[in-house]
Amino acid sequence: MSKPNSFWWIKSPALLGYATAVLSVAVVPIIALWPGSHLQAAPVSLLFCAVMFSAGIGGIKPGLLAIVLSILVFNYYFVPPFYSLKIEVTQIARLLIFSLSVSFVGLLSAAQRSTAQSLRLARDGLEKTVQQLKRSNMALHEEIAERKRAEQRVQYMANYDALTGLPNRALLQDRVEQAIAYANRNRTQAAVLFLDVDYFKHINESLGHSIGDFLLQMVANRLQECLREGDSVARIGGDEFMLLLPLTDSRGAVLVAQKALDVLNRVFVVDGHELHVSASIGISLYPDDGNDVESMMRAADTAMYHAKEKGRNNYQFFTQALNKAAQQRLNLAHHLRQALVHEEFELYYQPQVDMVSGATFSAEALLRWQQPENALLSCGEFISTAEETGLILPIGEWVLRQACTQLKHWHDLGHQDLHIEVNLSPRQFSQKNFRNMLERILNETGLPAISLGLEITEGMLLQGSEDNMATLKQLRNMGIQLSVDDFGTGYSSLAYLQRFPIHAIKIDQSFVRGIGHNPNDTALVAAIIAMAHSMHLKVLAEGVESLEQVTFLLSHGCFSAQGFYYSKAVPADEFIKLLDKRGGYIADA
Repeated sequence: MSKPNSFWWIKSPALLGYATAVLSVAVVPIIALWPGSHLQAAPVSLLFCAVMFSAGIGGIKPGLLAIVLSILVFNYYFVPPFYSLKIEVTQIARLLIFSLSVSFVGLLSAAQRSTAQSLRLARDGLEKTVQQLKRSNMALHEEIAERKRAEQRVQYMANYDALTGLPNRALLQDRVEQAIAYANRNRTQAAVLFLDVDYFKHINESLGHSIGDFLLQMVANRLQECLREGDSVARIGGDEFMLLLPLTDSRGAVLVAQKALDVLNRVFVVDGHELHVSASIGISLYPDDGNDVESMMRAADTAMYHAKEKGRNNYQFFTQALNKAAQQRLNLAHHLRQALVHEEFELYYQPQVDMVSGATFSAEALLRWQQPENALLSCGEFISTAEETGLILPIGEWVLRQACTQLKHWHDLGHQDLHIEVNLSPRQFSQKNFRNMLERILNETGLPAISLGLEITEGMLLQGSEDNMATLKQLRNMGIQLSVDDFGTGYSSLAYLQRFPIHAIKIDQSFVRGIGHNPNDTALVAAIIAMAHSMHLKVLAEGVESLEQVTFLLSHGCFSAQGFYYSKAVPADEFIKLLDKRGGYIADA
């Protein structure tokens, strides 16, 4: 902080210098010419003193002003009588010395003030410069730190999954490459495990993506519990994970795979929802199944799909025979897309018959695929691929629309009490807009909702039960009939059947086929019929092929059936002939 100016009443030394020059030059002749003054002999020295003092205080310009004024005053007052003045040399010398001293003091004072002011200005400027440098330095350090943090974030995002914090595909590929190189140098093995969470899309579609994200985070945490020292787990994308096991053989891979299945089979609790999750795991080994990163990952992926085909919730090793199956699956998915565009699908209808009267009361719509250069394919040959690729959604909508349109046509022909049953896939059932889509189809075709029945599997009742309950209630309120297909093959319990708004159960044909031949199957069919009656549910037997089966079912109170004993599935034009031949139908059999 700069010190205050000694001449605080004057803002500028220059102004003080000008004032001194004027006053000095004005006062000197007054004093010198005052009657009786003893200073008459020293006007020159006094004027000189005024000039020097003015210059010392104010600088050059006030000094010049004092000189000009002094010359004018001197010429006016002192030049004419100058020769007559008695000037004492000693007196003039004293005055000159005094004036020079005063002037010198003034000059020193001015120089000191000028120097102090310059120093203060320099110091203030230096302090400002130092502060600016400090701020610039701090800003530079912050910018460097922020740039490093940004680089770290970019590096993290490039190598790690944002949702789970696990390594991503890129980082895992690098680790697999290192593991392969190490195994190659040391003549050891390495394993890659490709893991896919079963039916995760159903959870996403029924409970929402936020629940699905939480579930994936919990799955990631549990998979890390399965790792040994040196192992890695990464999220490849969606519901797919990959585990790298360096320095291991097939036995080590089996131990880790089974441990992963076990930890995922424990119930997950997410936002109040109890979720049961399983996984399908494919295993590839170096060097048997591939000698680079891509071939190892591709082999594990192929083995994973084989595990799904084996019923899910298991692990499978890659074999060379699976390559052909994988290629066939890719070709099938491609041709399925083309079939939908080119309208290669067709519905066949199998009668559901009242075994007492023999009348047909309903028909089950079954999907068939007539490929241009191949035989007719049943839905069992391609439906799993349609599920995996998501094509089941447009295909399923086409089936519903076609079945409703056909039944409305039969109603218009006079068969107004005839019903139709359509199989519903888990993926369709989990659609958020499924109910709206179904209402739209019914409105467009003009078919009463009570004439439509939907068949669901036991597994659909176990996944996301609260949401499934809401959907089933909405369908029931619309008037749609609901039945459980292939009953006995899943994990349904009496509690589930009592809880959900189910109208009927269909006994799976594998049990019906064993009637009279397998005591266990015979006893199980009888128990299912009795249970259905106790719960006031309708019961229908699938796959009835003999009179012996018909007799047994009737004797135990099952009055509805479908199967080759009555008719195989036939096209629409042949089905109407069956209706006319049998002479009618019975509603609500």
